[in-house]
Amino acid sequence: MPEIDEDHEANHTRFVARAVEGEHVWGLSTPDGFLACESDDEEDRAVLPFWSDADDAREAQSEVENSDVDSIELFDFLFRWLPGMADDEVLVGTNWTPALEGKEVEALTLQDEILDAMSDDMRISYLDRLAREVREAGGE
Repeated sequence: MPEIDEDHEANHTRFVARAVEGEHVWGLSTPDGFLACESDDEEDRAVLPFWSDADDAREAQSEVENSDVDSIELFDFLFRWLPGMADDEVLVGTNWTPALEGKEVEALTLQDEILDAMSDDMRISYLDRLAREVREAGGE
């Protein structure tokens, strides 16, 4: 079904653009933490779906009992969530449909895509903040 794959790719492209524009992503939190699903693409791997728009996350929320739509600042998503997901070998779902279907990507691939979609000034600002936080955490 190529049209579904094309829709998933379009949703992914929209995710990257709108995450940069709005500087937030949204996920579904449950009593057990953020929603995780089994990968359709890779056996024995989990996927955490995220949305670039709160309304899209709310549409998917109807599929997940006892869940809340929670936002994550883009900075934290890029430099805390995605590296942690990569370490745990968890994939990212981007702008999944309300039926919880969509594109699955490697966390660090998504990190690169988002950084590449930023203006030079925005990327420099984010990387400067990261460097500052790393220095402060190191006690320098």
